[in-house]
Amino acid sequence: MLNLARKTVARLHRNVSGQGLVEYALIMALVVFAAVGTMRGLASEINLAFSQITNTLTNSIAPSSTPAP
Repeated sequence: MLNLARKTVARLHRNVSGQGLVEYALIMALVVFAAVGTMRGLASEINLAFSQITNTLTNSIAPSSTPAP
């Protein structure tokens, strides 16, 4: 019985097939967190740029206070 337990532990110790999957999952999680952080900062800058464009277009299209001849 003790010999079977030793063989099982030795076999599990040699079996590292799941190690690569765990490493890829950790790398993917790191990439996702970095992308989310970057997108949050970028989203506010894009929103500000579109607001400025909207204001510029609105001001240029708005009718002027002087009547046309």
